[in-house]
Amino acid sequence: MYSKEHGFYEYDGHTWVHRPDEIIDHYIAEALEHFIDGPFIESIEKALKTKCAKEFKRNEKYYTREFKRIETQCARESERIETYLILFEKE
Repeated sequence: MYSKEHGFYEYDGHTWVHRPDEIIDHYIAEALEHFIDGPFIESIEKALKTKCAKEFKRNEKYYTREFKRIETQCARESERIETYLILFEKE
């Protein structure tokens, strides 16, 4: 995962761990099956950052929207419960 504000993060199975660009460069080089330095790695890293930033932003919008939907649904359910309690107390 990549965020413009915080950089790269990698999920280790339990938590998200911050990874410096040098580690990402190493992963790219390993994926290419040999260690290449310079502009080739940098161009792949730049493309990866762009793609990950777009995906992060899209996911952030989705989860924010979902959170608001769930929050609204919970508020409605809470109001409904309060109404039932008021009606129940009157009987």
